[in-house]
Amino acid sequence: KLLTGARSRIAFKSVNEFGKGADIEGRIVDNQGQTVGRFESFHKGMGAFDLKASPDESYYAVIEKPAGHSELLQLPAADGSGFALRLESARKDSTNWTIHATDADTATLVGHIRGNIIYEGTFALHRGSNPVSIATRNCPRGVAVFTLFDQAGVPHSERLVFLGESNGLQVSI
Repeated sequence: KLLTGARSRIAFKSVNEFGKGADIEGRIVDNQGQTVGRFESFHKGMGAFDLKASPDESYYAVIEKPAGHSELLQLPAADGSGFALRLESARKDSTNWTIHATDADTATLVGHIRGNIIYEGTFALHRGSNPVSIATRNCPRGVAVFTLFDQAGVPHSERLVFLGESNGLQVSI
């Protein structure tokens, strides 16, 4: 979710009238029409951009390419309380996360691959950004789902990350 005061990554997908991915470019503006960010799709209409939402502010996407789109597309409203989970980096043997909390609280982060729990940790969070590093060296290879829960067990944020070494592209002639 979009949380005020937290740097959030917002993913999007743009499709044409035939349901096929359509590449776009544009900018993000606030209530006053000031540009606060830019976005661009990177593959078949899919893309992502970062935004740090301010309290009592609304944000809109303005599509500049392809030309001919004049409407403002309102982004979801930012929430003033709760948690946000952000993947900062995924390396061969660890993942680094930031948990943003609007107030000091306790939260639990659970990770699983194909239904098998690979990580569970409870954190005493302070207000603001809380860095977390998780060792993933002994985890099976695959897509891991990490979910952040509050004390009552309510999920607040979920992220997917591929764990395991990439085979990489190897070409020999």
